Amino acid sequence: MFNLSPRVWILNAAADFSGQHGAVTQQAEQAGCSRETVYEHSRKVEQRLAGEPMPEGDVELREENQRLRERKAGSSSTRPNNVNSPQPPSPWGSASARSKTCSACS
Repeated sequence: MFNLSPRVWILNAAADFSGQHGAVTQQAEQAGCSRETVYEHSRKVEQRLAGEPMPEGDVELREENQRLRERKAGSSSTRPNNVNSPQPPSPWGSASARSKTCSACS
């Protein structure tokens, strides 16, 4: 799943609000999303502009996102800077093993 920018949400809503035949299909193709997404964005933009409260599910997700951001910020400040942390092993072997040539190549 990917997120579309607020600009695309507004363009999606404008395509729906324009009432022009084919505008929603054209906008969906340009934005790389479905026509259903264009209509969903249109409904949500209209709700926000009208000042209607957010649906309960959206409120819960925003609160959870905020808690996770705070938790992440708290854990990164208490964790030491791991500049010299060990790197995972290379799938191509060690540097010394890679520098050696095989007997058939020499």
